[in-house]
Amino acid sequence: MKWLLVTTKGKNPGDEFIRIGVQKLIRVVDSKAIFILIDKENDAERKTIPQYDRVVWCGMPVFWSNGQNRCYRIKWWPFLLELGRRKEPALIAGAGSFCHWTNDLQVSDISTLQRKAKEVGDLYWKVYARDSVVPLVTNQPFQVEICPAAFAVTFGIKKELKLCNLMPLGAHYAEFNEKESKVWRSKVRKISNILMKNGFLFVAHSKSEEAFAKDLGWGAREVVCYVSGKPEELASLYSRAACFVGNRVHGAICSASAGAEVMSIGFDSRQEAVRLFTSNIRLPSLLSENEITYFASKKEYQSSFDVKEHWNRQLKIFQEFGEL
Repeated sequence: MKWLLVTTKGKNPGDEFIRIGVQKLIRVVDSKAIFILIDKENDAERKTIPQYDRVVWCGMPVFWSNGQNRCYRIKWWPFLLELGRRKEPALIAGAGSFCHWTNDLQVSDISTLQRKAKEVGDLYWKVYARDSVVPLVTNQPFQVEICPAAFAVTFGIKKELKLCNLMPLGAHYAEFNEKESKVWRSKVRKISNILMKNGFLFVAHSKSEEAFAKDLGWGAREVVCYVSGKPEELASLYSRAACFVGNRVHGAICSASAGAEVMSIGFDSRQEAVRLFTSNIRLPSLLSENEITYFASKKEYQSSFDVKEHWNRQLKIFQEFGEL
């Protein structure tokens, strides 16, 4: 069959990890699968849709409504609805949330967000989410599974690397918790120095993170950078992780899935996707210098997470989807 996969291309390794994981699931279901990739952010690609048999949105949409910045106002939202209305079966794999990480999710105009989410759920054969906040914020009974990015890594490889990712603000946007972002900025240089002294590699998912690593004092040999269009290189790196410390949730997810012990640091609801991997998650204000020193200097790392059960559950979803 021809599988239309909606993703991004060459911009965000997290999106591409999800797409790779989805492709691995599909290849088991359909050994002769033909993949057609559409960049949801590319206007020309959205306007020219080739013939296909199944469509999968890989890791999107992410549900948020923060002030005037709302997911259903993004330019590709009508395209999401359009594909759901077509006769070809449509699936959303790994939808996410992007909210304040507090008891009060602080969602603007939540009734409209929930109405928009219901419309998506009604149009698609299935929507499954990658964190437990999605059904809360949408008020929809979306099934929660681990992020499909977990399947981008290669299993059974020797765990020999200490990996980290440090973001300048401690997350994508400081506005989700200005106080915690300020705390992070006050601690990040000390944290960085501890990780450097203990033999970590800095994994930069973007040019801005590469520049930040340099500003923090990391040498060129200690930094591994995402190469546009080659997400498999970073996935291979995460496959070898014994441990991971940092802010990028997909770095944490891929490392944890491969069997690494993880300490994920952040302050928005995306951290709930990491929680599903039984990983350590911390607000910057609750992370002490002693804790990070202890974690970074350990001789052995352990993880109790077993990806097999989760793989089988999502494989069943794709098997049912392929049989429609």
